[in-house]
Amino acid sequence: MKRFWAAVAGIGMVFGCSVAGAADLKTVGDEKAPATIYLFSSFTCPHCAHYHEEVLPTLKERFIKTGKAKLVFVDMAYDARAMAGAMLSRCVPQEQYEALLKVLYENQGVWAYGDNPKQKLIGYARLLGMSETDVNRCLADKKLQQSIKEQRDNLARLYNVQGMPTTVLLKQGVPQTFVGADANVVLSGLERALD
Repeated sequence: MKRFWAAVAGIGMVFGCSVAGAADLKTVGDEKAPATIYLFSSFTCPHCAHYHEEVLPTLKERFIKTGKAKLVFVDMAYDARAMAGAMLSRCVPQEQYEALLKVLYENQGVWAYGDNPKQKLIGYARLLGMSETDVNRCLADKKLQQSIKEQRDNLARLYNVQGMPTTVLLKQGVPQTFVGADANVVLSGLERALD
């Protein structure tokens, strides 16, 4: 088991690489929306779990469902368990992606900080229709892991992301950054910028 997590944890910096392919960033909303909201978060970050439970539902209701912006999730996986969660999130079918996010963040204390995290991830994935074989294949995919690292590093550098969660609004090529999980700060900042 330790070898498995050590393999998942092999994280390094890669500069200037393409991030297309199987690990494309997950996006919610109208692709042609006039603005893009990037959400930088980690599956093992408690503040990110709070954001996903308390801020994200309102953000989606106000800005994504109304067509003001599309939402792009950027996995900031710097530890083995966060990387495993990120990889699994890329392997579930698109229609199950948000359900997996919800399960992983709501149960963060169980799988991210408890014993036997791989078995717990397999259990969550099975609820969403994946087999244990599918999960094992996903978590062993070095190309997928590398793509997630490249996306994380390239986008964090591009938008100068220093902590998590971070929300970056890109409107007309101009980024605006909101750091933290304070619903009032994030939502009122986005409201002002998108009106």
